[in-house]
Amino acid sequence: RSKDPSAIAQVLDRVDQVSPGARAVVVVSPSFGDAGDWAGLLSGAAARGHAVDAGAKIDLRVDGIDPLAVSLEPLTAVADYYVVVLGDTSATSTAAAQLARVVDKVRALRGGVPVVLVAHSTAGLGARELTASDPSKVRALVTIATPFGGSPLLPLRDAEVADAQRRLAAFGAIGAAGGPLARALAGLTTALDGFALDDPALPPRPSGFPWADFAG
Repeated sequence: RSKDPSAIAQVLDRVDQVSPGARAVVVVSPSFGDAGDWAGLLSGAAARGHAVDAGAKIDLRVDGIDPLAVSLEPLTAVADYYVVVLGDTSATSTAAAQLARVVDKVRALRGGVPVVLVAHSTAGLGARELTASDPSKVRALVTIATPFGGSPLLPLRDAEVADAQRRLAAFGAIGAAGGPLARALAGLTTALDGFALDDPALPPRPSGFPWADFAG
């Protein structure tokens, strides 16, 4: 997991192994993730003397804008680590296509250095696809909890378990505020019944969830 200390240490060891000199590491969260998920890894990287910049991040989840059309101009920091949160995926705006734009931008900022991709959950599927299609741009790929074999998503697909999840959510906050349990339950609730607002003048729509990424 992206917040697990042992996983963080393993990722940083791998980064040091494959990029002992100039490095450009792109850490990737899926559309249902958050840039803050990488705080522990970035802190660990800084402790090892790697260049970390709070401005080296881009969120492709912009209401009403296709993720492939989100401007990358604000991304100007020159650092060893870059954080990207993918937007909703579709037939054309795939995770790999979104990530390819960011990788090209990061390489331009870092003088063409091949990147190390570190991807969490379903973001790892798009990262793997990009790595396979254009390996000259990617020095190494590290994935964390990526469902390569698919997942049954029991809390979302089984009616009784889904109803139990809704009932649990109705009790209010569970666990420490902002903690892993609270975030997991909030994510499941949003996937089940959440809505997104693209424009104040439009009615809300069911929030997107990358079901196909979890298919076995």
